[in-house]
Amino acid sequence: MSEDLIRNRQLCLDHAEGFIVAAERVGVGDYPHIVYHLSLLALEEVGKASMIGGQLATGGTIENRWMDKALESHRRKLQWAIWSPIERIDPKDFEAAREFAERMHDMRLASLYVDARAQLADVPAGEVVQAGDAEHALALARARLDYERACGTPDPDAHRTDDALRWFLDIMADPEQSRRLLSKAFIAKYHALDNDARAWITWARHEFARIDEESRTLLQAELVKPAAQAGGSKPKWRANAIVYTPSHSLRPKVLQRWNAQIEAVQLLWSGKKDQFTLQLTLNDNAPLTALPGRLAHLTKLVVACLNIGSIGYFWFERPGFERQMFNQILDLENDRHLELGSNESFWGDRRAVALTEAYRSCDPLHDGVRASGRGRGCADFSALL
Repeated sequence: MSEDLIRNRQLCLDHAEGFIVAAERVGVGDYPHIVYHLSLLALEEVGKASMIGGQLATGGTIENRWMDKALESHRRKLQWAIWSPIERIDPKDFEAAREFAERMHDMRLASLYVDARAQLADVPAGEVVQAGDAEHALALARARLDYERACGTPDPDAHRTDDALRWFLDIMADPEQSRRLLSKAFIAKYHALDNDARAWITWARHEFARIDEESRTLLQAELVKPAAQAGGSKPKWRANAIVYTPSHSLRPKVLQRWNAQIEAVQLLWSGKKDQFTLQLTLNDNAPLTALPGRLAHLTKLVVACLNIGSIGYFWFERPGFERQMFNQILDLENDRHLELGSNESFWGDRRAVALTEAYRSCDPLHDGVRASGRGRGCADFSALL
């Protein structure tokens, strides 16, 4: 396995070199955005080499599923391109690299394609990247490539006993675990230990173990705990899910109107007009083993009612309706295919409309749910809480 990792790391660095040479030949004079894109591609290859180096440094112990997920993310590869935990472990470096990757990738998206529906005041895609941006990206790509090569290939045998590095890289490869490690409480402890990374990692490992043990104990207690008797239940569980809509433009006041009437099902404003956070609160009138099914049932019911009431599209993933809905339309009377010229796609191309309280007139939630949460029909949520 180590031989394959070493070879793949070298291939990534060689590929990065090719992008950098191409960018240098293009030059920033006439095509700064092209130089910028080539430089970011080079940085992504360096980031992949850095990830592989992390695997080598831990004896190949990082789980491949997290590695695979990171390799599919442009932002994650850019982040690893400028974050080198092999030489120094510092959570501040990781956060700075994450913010840098976000900015670089956002500029890439803004300059990659021309928006055919852009307004006159919008900056053309080819002008988003300035010469200074391209020069900086190219210089950074060259510096990071040279640095990665100067560091050399990590020796798997030399790091097999470095448990701290192995644990840290394994945690950072897991998005969920890394969020906990970089939370405010953990960062505060890092500063309290005078920014001593080794001491902080030792403390964090014990803290992770303690939290995991507490979670297992609570889970066991909940599994044997009897459900509350009818009429004596109280709120126990709260879960959040992101819901997207391409059909409607959301407004905070409309969501607040819903939230004022249905306490257990909240539609929380996210700051974005095409998505909100669906927050569910369930009672303790069912065993823990039934919780996943209850949550899935209620979330789907809420979204179904939203779709029916608004005659729109609400779901837990962004729609990818790009291809045409019908591949052919046959005229039965004349026995020939009908050419419409603009066959409608799955969702169509109509613009989003504002979601208002007017939809409540045809919304099954309007008649089915009262402020008390007790109603009838498909919107009777009270039995599910």
